[in-house]
Amino acid sequence: MQCNWFIFLLLSFMVFVSCKEEVLPKPRAQLRLEYPQGNSDIVETPDYSFQYNTLAQIKNRKGSSFTLEYPGLKGAVFITYKPVENN
Repeated sequence: MQCNWFIFLLLSFMVFVSCKEEVLPKPRAQLRLEYPQGNSDIVETPDYSFQYNTLAQIKNRKGSSFTLEYPGLKGAVFITYKPVENN
């Protein structure tokens, strides 16, 4: 008898506590990336040359290996050249 009374109180409590405002789902997020307009410049090494964005800074240049760092984007591109031999 006490068990039935306890279950009734527990279910009544759960019904009153759970009756609140209607829950609405969050709207879908949209990725909004805006980059400044970049200009290109040319990097020339003895083995190759290519264009890169002037927003990048060339660091750690050793021969044909260097790093293009983008401080505004907190990123870096590591570039290394090794010739293919016996192919």
